[in-house]
Amino acid sequence: MKKRLLIGVVTTLPYMEMQSEAIRGIIAQSCRSGCDTVIISANSHLQHIWSDHRDHEKDIYQLISSPQFDGYIFDRRFFLMPKLEKELESMLIQTRKPVMLMDGTEHKIFENTSADDRKPFERLVTHMIETHDHQRIYCLTGPENNSDAQERLGGYFDAMNKHGLYYDKSYYRYGDFWHDAAIHLAEDILSGNLPRPDAVVCGNDISASVLINALSLGGIRVPEDIAVAGFDCVLADFENDFSITSYKRATFQHGAESFRRLYRIITGKVTQRTHNEIEGLRIGRSCGCREIYTPKGREKRRLAMANRAMEEFTTRDVLYEANNAPDTISALKKISDYAFYLHDYSRFNICLTEEFTKVLAGQGDSELQFAVHTPMRLTTMRKSNGWFYTPGTLFNSDEILPEISAPHAHPAAYFITPLHSGRHYYGYAAITFGKHAVSYGKAYMLLITYLDSVLEQLHKRAAEKHRMIRFTHDSMTGLPTLRTAEDMLRTGKRRQAKLICIILSDFRKRILSYSYHELCALVRAFSQRLTQCLEDGEICAAASADSFIVITDTADRIPALSAALNEKLHLRYSMDDPDLNLPYTMGEAGFDTGITDDINQVVHSAALNTVITCEPRRRATESPLFDRLCRVRDEMRREPERDWDIDTISSEVHISRSHLQKSYRSCFGSSIMDELIHFRIEKAKELLVTTELTVTEISGRCGYSSYCYFTKQFRKAAGETPSEYRISHGKKRE
Repeated sequence: MKKRLLIGVVTTLPYMEMQSEAIRGIIAQSCRSGCDTVIISANSHLQHIWSDHRDHEKDIYQLISSPQFDGYIFDRRFFLMPKLEKELESMLIQTRKPVMLMDGTEHKIFENTSADDRKPFERLVTHMIETHDHQRIYCLTGPENNSDAQERLGGYFDAMNKHGLYYDKSYYRYGDFWHDAAIHLAEDILSGNLPRPDAVVCGNDISASVLINALSLGGIRVPEDIAVAGFDCVLADFENDFSITSYKRATFQHGAESFRRLYRIITGKVTQRTHNEIEGLRIGRSCGCREIYTPKGREKRRLAMANRAMEEFTTRDVLYEANNAPDTISALKKISDYAFYLHDYSRFNICLTEEFTKVLAGQGDSELQFAVHTPMRLTTMRKSNGWFYTPGTLFNSDEILPEISAPHAHPAAYFITPLHSGRHYYGYAAITFGKHAVSYGKAYMLLITYLDSVLEQLHKRAAEKHRMIRFTHDSMTGLPTLRTAEDMLRTGKRRQAKLICIILSDFRKRILSYSYHELCALVRAFSQRLTQCLEDGEICAAASADSFIVITDTADRIPALSAALNEKLHLRYSMDDPDLNLPYTMGEAGFDTGITDDINQVVHSAALNTVITCEPRRRATESPLFDRLCRVRDEMRREPERDWDIDTISSEVHISRSHLQKSYRSCFGSSIMDELIHFRIEKAKELLVTTELTVTEISGRCGYSSYCYFTKQFRKAAGETPSEYRISHGKKRE
């Protein structure tokens, strides 16, 4: 099946009425054109960033860089932070994909689509003049540099001029489409700094609502003393006892037309228009009319369903149920079940970062970051029919969702919402309403808030458990410490037992030729083989970096344990396994929990009472050649950028070329050149994370004369390019 076009919509606060109407128009036209849509948005209003939580909210927009997208619609009208707006513009430019703006402002690179607010606003002012015979009419518009605010102010001028009414600069003022400007206007009217008007027309319904409340608190009646009108027609206002006269602008058509223009740019084809929704004047009580508008049909049902969802979410013990679930999946299911109350939803997915799933599994506790190439896991999926799945599908965040890349019969729109708390990013939620041109409401945002809280609690529990394990378990092997093993014995029913001490004989020698990470891998692999040899009821613990203990009730256990361990050590499960042909000794001593024996003294006695000394099958580690090869290997690790070659190395160790290659592979399990590439790539990774050198500079410092060859080898070894590795694991150049 041919891949559908995927359009990204970059916006914020989709539950707000204006954004919601525009998104619905985009989705309707997208489905009509057979395209998929992904809406990337933040949860919070990003006008004022005052906390780590809000500061990291915007990290979700890194998904803009996903190669899945074929074009973008950028609704920047509500990104009131110039710095964030510029960051998003820069990210969109770097994609080199077509971008359509929705604010009507000219841009040197992007196309734009504007909505005609001048005529609608003129009709609103005309209603105040012709229907109510108001003459002194004030206008409160939006910010001076905002194109929508300018359009609406132009409509005010047109209506006043057409009817020959007087106005000057004191009659109109620029505002903020928010609270402050409306409050200041009310204060000026109440104080007498401005003559009392007959009516005030506001640039949006929020300003009108704030103005009405401020005037009422000052003793001015609306509409008896001053009539007030808004704009945009936010349907939520009709739920109030005092509804606002407003104008339902063509926001739906604006979104649809933005998509049509972008589609034509991408494909060169003209797609058929979707069905337009009705625009026009909505009469409320604030202007003085007696017959007011009431929502009907789909609008009425939509409001009723939104109210029902909010009631369910606020009256039920959602957080209590989820936080008291026995495990992570059960907690996520409790939250997902409440998606049932979201009208027309089709699927609700929870995608967690692979790093976070490891933290929940007790495999670490690090700061959880998010980037476009972050490994993700589709943890849960709930469908509208009630079915709940735990797919566990692993994917990269640049794929957005596995189902987007997979063939699907019908176009769909997906809303991507971040899941995080402070600096910790847990992943994102993805909801789709299927074939319906629907945007989510405040109930969904409340559900996401609950989900954030539940994930935060799960993270705190996992982190606390990990911290406790760090005190009771060895960090290198994950085995219990001696003190933990002693506590396990003393709190159990066992009184007398045998303590077997296993010591790695040549561990001190290996320290001189192995790196710390290689030693950790060696000891970890040995401990894993040892634990596989235990019988039921036996306890294994780490006594030191090179010694282990096994506590058993079985008499004469050492011969059988040594035979089983030797068999495990000589098995290689993968090419990455370290060489485990290790010499070791086994000794034993008695341990009586009732006499309060010091376990350290018992371990010392067992170490002295050697029963078995096991030598490796291959004795290469004891030859002079092995020592020379270790020194060469150590030099290669410390200076991988040198011009190493087989002939030079063979002359240094005084053996032939073929003997060198055979001996090196026999001792270390890989060829010289493979090891050299590994050391160079490891050094490159360190430089990418810890420095701000360019990739070209790093390739030179790692011994590569060709940038392209370095990139090819790095991708083969790390699974991603050097630039992608830097973004996902370390610093990103400014």
